[in-house]
Amino acid sequence: MKKSFLKISAIAALIMFNLSCEEYENPIYTNSAGFIQLESVATINVVESSPDDIEINYILDGPKSEAVNVEVMVTSDDDSRYEVVSGTSLTIMPGETSVTFTMRPVNNFDTDGNIDVSVTLTESSSLPIGIGGENANNVTRIVTIADDDCPFDINDWVGTFDVDEVITGGPNTGLPLAVAFGETYLMDFALDPTDMTGSKIVMTNLGNEFLPDGTVFTFLSCDGIVTMTPETEVVALFTTWSIDTSSYNEADFSITAEGPLGASRTYEMIFTKQ
Repeated sequence: MKKSFLKISAIAALIMFNLSCEEYENPIYTNSAGFIQLESVATINVVESSPDDIEINYILDGPKSEAVNVEVMVTSDDDSRYEVVSGTSLTIMPGETSVTFTMRPVNNFDTDGNIDVSVTLTESSSLPIGIGGENANNVTRIVTIADDDCPFDINDWVGTFDVDEVITGGPNTGLPLAVAFGETYLMDFALDPTDMTGSKIVMTNLGNEFLPDGTVFTFLSCDGIVTMTPETEVVALFTTWSIDTSSYNEADFSITAEGPLGASRTYEMIFTKQ
């Protein structure tokens, strides 16, 4: 009998222990009035040139019979880096359980580094804030806006440029067009008067035509590459060419670009400032 009693007591103690553990691992927060909290506190990372709005959701512990006012405070070192779209006073309508705060980054073309923006629930909301209304957890979310403007001075690329070029694949590999046609190529790079981004130069031939006058090169400084407009040009009045790969070197102010020449060749050109 004594053994049976001890066995029953041990089982009861084990059950109570398990129940205690379950309550500890899955806490239930209650507040008689209800509460507002962030749906997620994970940091949001966005590039400043992103066209997409940034959305932050706030949720209730359950639907309410009256509208709930949600007040948000946005702070950073520079409020010109973003725009608040939704406003900072939000409303969760009766019977609903969530509302979305919306902001968007501003693409300013300045080299000003990354910035953290804090979006915080405030106690002026009409219900207690944070998990359980304790104003401790799920109250603030960080948005990191990444600067995608790298240091670059387009004025360094204004001047006269030599052209070294060669067929790098297909028929006549190793042959420069200058040798094939008995020509020399020289060109002038000037600022594009229509450019507001500080990233474009416009080309004019000085002598024999290499690329058509008015070809525009755009420097994508963060990627370290160059694009060409139009995308396909006729080289040396010979055949079409377009850029597949490109790079630029600010040590000697040179641009290297390679791509298909006509249907069966690859071709490299290097522009170097005199």
